[in-house]
Amino acid sequence: MTASPAGGPGGTSEPEGLPLRHRDARDRFGQPDEWQGSVNDPRTYEEHGLRYNEKWIYYLAGGEKRLVYWYRYACRGVLREAADGSVSPEPL
Repeated sequence: MTASPAGGPGGTSEPEGLPLRHRDARDRFGQPDEWQGSVNDPRTYEEHGLRYNEKWIYYLAGGEKRLVYWYRYACRGVLREAADGSVSPEPL
């Protein structure tokens, strides 16, 4: 699935995120293998129903990926993507 632009920053209020900070994510999962975007970039994207401006990608065993989505510094979601492309929320 390709991320699609979702417009600008969307006003002055920031969406609420999960109780996971960048430091917490790095401590728990390590450094991402790849990332796209930046929390400081005003462009936003939407993928798997989540609006974000930075995505961390971790390559896991068996062709799976862990996807961590950020909007500014708020974590918007952590998903596990199976080798077949299906996704499910990863419990935190």
